[in-house]
Parts: sequence; structure tokens; C-alpha cells
Amino acid sequence: MTALRLEMSFSPGSPSDAADFSREAEELGYSRVGVWDSPALFREPWVTLAAIASKTSRINIGTSVTNPLTRHPVVTAAAAATLSELAPGRVYLGIGSGDSGVYNLGHTASPIDRLREYIVTLKSLFTHGTAEHEGRPVFLSWKPRPVPIYLSAHGSRSIRLAGEVADGVIMGLGTSPEVIRECLQLLAQGASAAGRDVTEIDVWWVTWGIHLDSRPGAAMRDNAWRIGIPTHNLGRSTLKGKLVPEQHEAAVKELAASWKVATYGPTSADEKNDYTDLADRLGAKQYLLDRFLIAGTPDEVEARLRVAVENGANQFVDMATSGESAYLRRNAEFVASRFAG
Repeated sequence: MTALRLEMSFSPGSPSDAADFSREAEELGYSRVGVWDSPALFREPWVTLAAIASKTSRINIGTSVTNPLTRHPVVTAAAAATLSELAPGRVYLGIGSGDSGVYNLGHTASPIDRLREYIVTLKSLFTHGTAEHEGRPVFLSWKPRPVPIYLSAHGSRSIRLAGEVADGVIMGLGTSPEVIRECLQLLAQGASAAGRDVTEIDVWWVTWGIHLDSRPGAAMRDNAWRIGIPTHNLGRSTLKGKLVPEQHEAAVKELAASWKVATYGPTSADEKNDYTDLADRLGAKQYLLDRFLIAGTPDEVEARLRVAVENGANQFVDMATSGESAYLRRNAEFVASRFAG
């Protein structure tokens, strides 16, 4: 049997609660915990991560993810390197183009060239203590600990960029077999262009939760609205390079436009039903469920994950809200019992 590794990525509540939640994840066998950087919606990630570092000893911890727009690269480098002093060898730095963390501050997602420059600047700061940013020299006067950089990728260009410059990648385009294969090909193309060995790049796959329910159909029905998060990511700008079939492009754009960034999704059962009803009317619901949602009975979820493993994915980013201990335990026990290695 193939062993799976899980990261628990979550929206941080109070630092104390987030630390307790992360300690429980460590005890349950999760490999990593990541906190979201969305200051209008959630608590400050670096303060939260420091609290997590104080209550854990083994699990890797990091941002899942921050962005190039709201934090100067020296600020991010100093934060990550300082955290690494509290938790040596356990810190990673997840970076993306920016979603609710920038949209709710009046910005839009970072262009790919800015994302590239930000990562290159951070790598130079970690390695040399100096870099150039936007035509100006920047520096850290103290020698930082190197921190691995993971790029959150939701399109072909960002996946290739991860292959060129990142230590790891957080794949956000789905977990259907054809998407996994295409994403790995894109990553290999980027690595090859930079003369890198693609096998040295650490790859994680976003799941938007792993949802289990012994009642047939219940987990898929209750969690169908969660396809809104990745659909928003697909359609918030161009669909080019997002691996969306032509027949579903119009639906994806309309669904993305309906997503509430200010609350990061529906806030009531009626709103959740309205969203999934819209996806159904537009003819894209089943396609999006198949591409993005891992939900069903334990046997169905195991089968879905095994197909993903067969196609090259075995590290998954689970998602929750800080404090969802029952969810945390259920998924850890499921993976331990069915994918022990």
C-alpha cells in the first residue's frame, strides 16, 4: 500500500486555538500545518505560526499561503527566518499570487513576472542576505536560516515557474487523473527549462478538504459548494492555461464572478444551495465535482485517492477551520488505516 502524507491548511482563529489544533495534528501524524494569510478575514499568520512553533516539536509549519503584494520581500524573509529560529528545520514559506488576502485590500492577483521576482529576491536574501528588488538593493543585516519556498500554482505558467525557481509546489488545479498528469508535465517542463531535476521539487496537491460520510451521497451533497473556491481561482482572470474544457469555460467564468471574496464563500445553507444550483443549471457541476472534490463514503474516497496516487500524487493539502478537531481526527485515522504504506 502507498503511504500518503497530509498537510492541514486552515484559517487561523485565535493563536492559542491554532496552536492547540496544530499540536493535535502533529500527534495524529500530519506532516505539515499551514495557515492562511488573509488579514481582513483571519488572524495574522506569522504571530499565529510563532504560537504554533511553541506548542509543537516535529511537524512542519508555514504560510499556506502569503503573497507578493501585501508584504515587502524583506519583511517576509525576516518573518520566515525568525520563525525558523524558533522551529529549526521545520519552516516552509508558501507563496501565491494572492486571493482574498489581496482582493479584500483593494488589489488584484500578482502578475507572474512579479511573482517570479519576489521568489528570486527571497532566495537571494536567504542565501546571501542581499538582493535587488524593484531596481533597489535590499538586505538583511543578520544571517538568516534558509527556508524552502513553495509556490501555490493555479495555472500552467505558475506551475512552470515553480519548476524553474521554487523548492516545492502547491498544485491547485484539481486532483482528477488527467489534471494530475498534465500538471506534472508542466512542472517537468519548467524544471527542464531551468536545468533542474524535477524529482527534487516537493509536490503537494490541494484537495479543498477530504470529506467522509458513511451515508451514500451525503458527503458529496453536503460539500458540493466547496467547488466554488477552486472555481473562483480558475475564473478570476484568464482561463488560459487552466485546463478547462471549452464547453465549460462560460460556466466557470459565471461561477467565479458569483463567488463572495469578502466572506470567502457562502455564509448560510441557502447561499450554499444557491451556488450549487447555479453550477447545476450551467451544466458544470458534475465536471467540477469530479475535478476538485474528494468526498464520499470511506470506500469511495479511498478509491479516488488511489487513482490519484496511481497518476503521481501522494501528498495532499487537507483544509479545515481552526478547532475542527473531529474532522482532523477522522481524516487522520482514515488515512492511517487505509494508506499506512
